[in-house]
Amino acid sequence: MLTQAERAGKTYLYDCLRGPFNNIVYVGLMTLALLIAIRYHEAPSWVKSIICSGESLGRAITPITLYFGFRLALPTAWLASLYMLATALFLLIAAFASSLLLYTIGIVLAYILFAQPLQLMLQIYSKNYTADERGSRVSTMFFISLIIGSLSAHFFGKWLDIDIQHFQWQFVILAVSAVISACFLAKIPSTPLDSHACGNPWQNFSLIWKDKLFGWMIAAYIILGIGTAMVVPIKIEYMADPQFKINASNLNITLINVIIPAISMIVSTKIWGYIFDKFNFIKTRLLVNACFIASFLTFFTSTNIVILGLSSVLNGFALSGGMLIWSLWVTKIAPSEKTPAYMSAHSAASGLKGLIAPATGYAVLSFKDPIAVGVTAATLMLLSCIMFFVVRNNPQIK
Repeated sequence: MLTQAERAGKTYLYDCLRGPFNNIVYVGLMTLALLIAIRYHEAPSWVKSIICSGESLGRAITPITLYFGFRLALPTAWLASLYMLATALFLLIAAFASSLLLYTIGIVLAYILFAQPLQLMLQIYSKNYTADERGSRVSTMFFISLIIGSLSAHFFGKWLDIDIQHFQWQFVILAVSAVISACFLAKIPSTPLDSHACGNPWQNFSLIWKDKLFGWMIAAYIILGIGTAMVVPIKIEYMADPQFKINASNLNITLINVIIPAISMIVSTKIWGYIFDKFNFIKTRLLVNACFIASFLTFFTSTNIVILGLSSVLNGFALSGGMLIWSLWVTKIAPSEKTPAYMSAHSAASGLKGLIAPATGYAVLSFKDPIAVGVTAATLMLLSCIMFFVVRNNPQIK
């Protein structure tokens, strides 16, 4: 039987080892999946919206996967490992798909499966780390992961500029990375999911209205989430489509949308880890939102690569804090034994907003222009700020 310190040590070691490979998969999915759909398969807008909704669909069904994961009675880390192995399989299917339909199916299923380990990792972090070390430990894993992720994005972008057909072998690299991540995941100390935390999916989702503070904050997260998610595919579209007068290279698209934000995240991630552990997370959330608003407004009002790069620096700073807070904020309001249930409800709600966000972004783009997308996203983010500000002094917040 491991002591708490031993569990924390082993978790920290293997999480830091699996993190970089996990982030290679994440970077590949977030950049290559849509870029290949646009420039290789020439996908129509509705197919691109479906591809961009894959991760959100995965989050939306997390209460269901959590329940069936509990029924398997496997250690939590093993279950997360199985999801990563399945992700690798569908990445290979997408790599060698002979049609846009098969490519879309492979990518969407890879997205769905890749989204599942997050809620499981939260239970591991909650059980294996103490409250005063959680943010610091997880932010260090993010720090290491982001370095590797940014390097892989640069490599993928340069490789694609040589020949777009090389994307097939890039997806093979993503699949191998998913397998390696799965192997390290399986070594993390964990126990099977707790029955009290993994009731039927409806019981988990009902926490949104049973816990008033949680429900209010979920609503705020849905609003800000639509704002952040709707701009992600439009940024790539804005830089890749000749009609918007940038028509950037594959390398510049990955530089602006992945590499520069990743470097900014690397620089700021330990700062956010310290802030999360030591300060009220509502105030931290408001700071993150303010950075997002400035980034959205500057990105879509310029076609200058330097301005786009500066906007991406600010976006990376916001993403670093937002990613950490999104992953851990429920630990600030939920009973420890109910953390996975709260996280599954949070992930489901996040997934539901993500299903409509890409289509919303493309709809605004089709009726207006890229500037309207940035203004709409900033307005939604401002509304969420107001909602968070209202509950800043609630005694339930730890």
